[in-house]
Formats: sequence, structure tokens, C-alpha cells
Amino acid sequence: MDILGEPARRLETLGIDHSDEFIKTLFVQFALNRRLRQINETIRDAAKDSSHYELKPHLSLLYKTMPPAARRELTASISFPYSEVSFDTMKAVRCVSPTEIRADVEAWRVIASAELSG
Repeated sequence: MDILGEPARRLETLGIDHSDEFIKTLFVQFALNRRLRQINETIRDAAKDSSHYELKPHLSLLYKTMPPAARRELTASISFPYSEVSFDTMKAVRCVSPTEIRADVEAWRVIASAELSG
């Protein structure tokens, strides 16, 4: 059974972007839908997470510390050809926060995983 349902498994792409966050140096930004918001709330409730984290679904393409001009140039050089992306697996990952270097990423641990059908 598909635990997410089609609306959450397939996410609309909003484009390529960049930031000064190590884990979002270069990334594909996705639109947040109602079902994904519900799943996030369920996970936060189960984990008793009281942080003020705001879910902004994305797919990181690069983890690196780079000057803003280099990030902008790299972002502008990429044309992302898909209006939506389908996912076949969902994983919950316990992350070091803040994640600032490679060793922090290597310390991440998958705490739950689910195959998505459809």
C-alpha cells in the first residue's frame, strides 16, 4: 500500500535554487502539498519535536561551502527539465543540527524507511 498516496509521492518542482546553508548549497525546490504537510506533522508529533522547523521540501544536489557568486553562477547554468518528480522511497533521517561539514552528514542515521508504490 502506498503510505503517501499519489499527491505526496509526486512533487511539483519549483526550480533550482541555492543558499548559504551547507546542506542546501544547490538544490531543487519542491512545492509543499497538503499530504506532505500532514506526514511532517505526524512525524514531528511522534518524535515530540518542538522546534520551529519549517518543512521546505527539496532535493540537495551539492553540499559545499561556496561564495555566493559561484553559487549563483552554478544555479543559473542548470536547466531542470522536469515539472514534477516521483519518489519510490521515503526515509526519516536523524541529522546533526546544524550540519556544517562532511563529517556531520556522515553522522546522519536513517531511523525509518518505507517503499512507495505506484
